[in-house]
Amino acid sequence: MPRKTDFKISLGNRIRYLRNINSITQEELGKKLNVGKTTIANYESGYSEPESEKISMLANIFNI
Repeated sequence: MPRKTDFKISLGNRIRYLRNINSITQEELGKKLNVGKTTIANYESGYSEPESEKISMLANIFNI
Protein backbone atom coordinates (compact mmCIF):
# COMPACT_ATOMS: atom_id res chain seq x y z
CA MET A 1 0.00 0.00 0.00
CA PRO A 2 1.39 3.45 -0.91
CA ARG A 3 2.61 5.51 2.00
CA LYS A 4 1.34 9.00 2.75
CA THR A 5 4.01 11.63 3.26
CA ASP A 6 3.73 15.25 4.37
CA PHE A 7 4.54 16.36 0.83
CA LYS A 8 1.86 14.16 -0.74
CA ILE A 9 -0.71 15.32 1.80
CA SER A 10 0.19 18.98 1.28
CA LEU A 11 0.09 18.63 -2.51
CA GLY A 12 -3.19 16.75 -2.34
CA ASN A 13 -4.75 19.45 -0.18
CA ARG A 14 -3.61 22.10 -2.66
CA ILE A 15 -5.08 20.18 -5.61
CA ARG A 16 -8.39 19.76 -3.75
CA TYR A 17 -8.44 23.47 -2.84
CA LEU A 18 -7.74 24.61 -6.41
CA ARG A 19 -10.28 22.16 -7.81
CA ASN A 20 -12.97 23.34 -5.40
CA ILE A 21 -12.44 27.08 -5.89
CA ASN A 22 -12.64 26.49 -9.64
CA SER A 23 -15.81 24.40 -9.26
CA ILE A 24 -14.33 21.37 -11.02
CA THR A 25 -15.34 17.85 -10.03
CA GLN A 26 -12.82 15.06 -9.58
CA GLU A 27 -14.23 13.45 -12.69
CA GLU A 28 -13.84 16.63 -14.76
CA LEU A 29 -10.27 17.13 -13.57
CA GLY A 30 -9.50 13.50 -14.31
CA LYS A 31 -10.68 13.93 -17.90
CA LYS A 32 -8.45 17.00 -18.32
CA LEU A 33 -5.47 14.99 -17.04
CA ASN A 34 -6.42 11.78 -18.86
CA VAL A 35 -6.73 9.85 -15.59
CA GLY A 36 -9.66 8.41 -13.67
CA LYS A 37 -11.62 9.97 -10.84
CA THR A 38 -10.01 7.49 -8.45
CA THR A 39 -6.55 8.79 -9.38
CA ILE A 40 -7.62 12.34 -8.53
CA ALA A 41 -9.05 11.09 -5.22
CA ASN A 42 -5.72 9.35 -4.50
CA TYR A 43 -3.79 12.57 -5.26
CA GLU A 44 -6.06 14.57 -2.96
CA SER A 45 -5.89 12.07 -0.12
CA GLY A 46 -2.09 11.83 -0.27
CA TYR A 47 -1.95 8.18 -1.34
CA SER A 48 -0.27 8.95 -4.64
CA GLU A 49 1.64 11.79 -6.23
CA PRO A 50 1.16 13.03 -9.78
CA GLU A 51 4.06 12.60 -12.19
CA SER A 52 5.87 15.77 -13.25
CA GLU A 53 3.93 15.84 -16.54
CA LYS A 54 0.63 15.83 -14.62
CA ILE A 55 1.88 18.54 -12.24
CA SER A 56 2.68 20.70 -15.26
CA MET A 57 -0.80 20.03 -16.65
CA LEU A 58 -2.35 20.96 -13.29
CA ALA A 59 -0.43 24.24 -13.27
CA ASN A 60 -1.79 25.04 -16.73
CA ILE A 61 -5.35 24.06 -15.82
CA PHE A 62 -5.32 26.26 -12.71
CA ASN A 63 -3.18 29.05 -14.22
CA ILE A 64 -0.50 28.87 -11.54
